[in-house]
Amino acid sequence: MFRIEDIKDNNDFVVFFKIIEKKYINNFLKDGQVYFGLLDDYRTMESEGQQNIGDSYEASLTQKVQIYIGTNDSDFEEIHGYRSGNNIRINAKQCAFCCYGVGLKEFKKESETEFLLEIPAALLTELCKDKGGVENCAIIIFDDEFIHQILDKLKAKKFSYMSKKVSYDDYDYIPQFDIHSKEYSLDCCFHKRSKYKYQNEFRIAVLNKENAPIKDLYVDVTSNQLQVLELKNGYDFRCEISVDAHEMGKICGVEFGISCSLSKKE
Repeated sequence: MFRIEDIKDNNDFVVFFKIIEKKYINNFLKDGQVYFGLLDDYRTMESEGQQNIGDSYEASLTQKVQIYIGTNDSDFEEIHGYRSGNNIRINAKQCAFCCYGVGLKEFKKESETEFLLEIPAALLTELCKDKGGVENCAIIIFDDEFIHQILDKLKAKKFSYMSKKVSYDDYDYIPQFDIHSKEYSLDCCFHKRSKYKYQNEFRIAVLNKENAPIKDLYVDVTSNQLQVLELKNGYDFRCEISVDAHEMGKICGVEFGISCSLSKKE
């Protein structure tokens, strides 16, 4: 069963994908090791000119002026915009667990109870750029129960965190939080340039207590939560969901069956 309603503001999500290098499969599956990487690592990759998905604006906010604050001399000062350096908050050392999050509304309806999502081979090539290419990668499929396990671990460790879908808005952003707050530092992790919209990314962002990635966050994994497929060049990824509604006393329960495969169009 999926506890879809438990993920605030994203209650359409029913399935998540994580593309990883094959060498990390055993760590993820056997040990249940979830790694949170520093977002400024992507800045480093970008500055080195690597051909990958590195985003030089990771963990920053606006590129457009949206709000001003008054000063004592009745002047106004930009807190968002070019003069403020895009309000980069990288000193907060945000780190994140990122995956590909998809809601049932994004699936093609095959029948009243059958739904299909395809990730074409060309898109998989883009998503695997920074991981050594398609043949070097596998895709892990899991449900929101796995996400909840991660969040529960973060709560237990008393980390400040935020989880939601990334907004591809080119940072045309009006702040919802005080610019000195933890919430503000976390919120900037969920805004990316529209050129990356194909990533369809879901994130759990964390303010680390130390200036290093989190290395000791482990999540118990059960076999019925995860499916793994090794990717192949030229093959599309298919995810099929069957929906089974049934009565549970006085209420109706819904179960989702997920099956995934690779296919090559002739």
